[in-house]
Amino acid sequence: MLLSKIKRNRMRNIFYSKTCRYCNSNLDGGDIFEILSQNEEYKTLSHEQILEIAWHYGYTIDNPIHFSKEIIVQFKDKAQITICPFCNGIWPTDNKMSKEYYSGNLPDLNMQL
Repeated sequence: MLLSKIKRNRMRNIFYSKTCRYCNSNLDGGDIFEILSQNEEYKTLSHEQILEIAWHYGYTIDNPIHFSKEIIVQFKDKAQITICPFCNGIWPTDNKMSKEYYSGNLPDLNMQL
């Protein structure tokens, strides 16, 4: 019953494996089901229970998606940006930002979000 419900949910793979465009670091955070299965909090749960939790992240057996290591920052009244956690490279998450840039330093995240 639960598996058929999971199979019917065919969410688009929004968590995908990719690398940083500046430093080529791997930004793949790992298979969602495998990460949850290895988590101490979930070790006592059944396979089906972990699949149900993974389903809330968009994971299905037909679409085994991954977490991402990217840092997404949404500023108030500004474009959303993506930051590489390894080199601090910054690029727009959408097309509202006019250009990409790499500063080598994180932006001031203390500004009003």
